[in-house]
Amino acid sequence: MSWSYDSSDLDTSTLSGQLNATRFLLGDTNASDQRVENEEVLFALSQNSYNTYKSAAWLARSLASKYANRVDVDLDGALSATYSQLQEHYT
Repeated sequence: MSWSYDSSDLDTSTLSGQLNATRFLLGDTNASDQRVENEEVLFALSQNSYNTYKSAAWLARSLASKYANRVDVDLDGALSATYSQLQEHYT
C-alpha cells in the first residue's frame, strides 16, 4: 500500500492529478496523518467514473463509517480518545 500527494499536480486530465485532487478535496494531504491509501483513492475514482468530487465524497462516507465503529474512551481524565469528532468531520 502506498500514499502520495503532490500539490503541484492537480490536473484532473491525468490519473495522478485526479488522485491528488481527490486527496485535496478529502483533506488527506498531510503525509504524517494519512487517511486513505493510493489504491483506495484509485478504486474510488474507478467506481465513480473518475469524477474527483464524487470520489472524495465516496471516500468521506467511507471514513465516516470507519470512525463511527469506534467508541469514545476516557480513562479517568488521564487519557481520552474522541473518535466521534472524527466521524462527524467526514459527514
